[in-house]
Amino acid sequence: MWDEEEIASWSGRELTALLIQMIAGDIRDADLSPDSDDADWIAYEARAAAGQCAGNIFRADDGDVYYYIGN
Repeated sequence: MWDEEEIASWSGRELTALLIQMIAGDIRDADLSPDSDDADWIAYEARAAAGQCAGNIFRADDGDVYYYIGN
């Protein structure tokens, strides 16, 4: 793990890269893609509810996709 001093020294570019890696990993674990259909999203939501994947990815009623950052 990183200590607070090391984290505080990261640039915006480094933080952005880390965030992109985190989101990409969650997408991979969720088994989602730009071509995912309703069945894929239902399966993902069931796995997330069961604690089998992070569950930070959400799809709005209009089809927009969001990523939750928080506890």
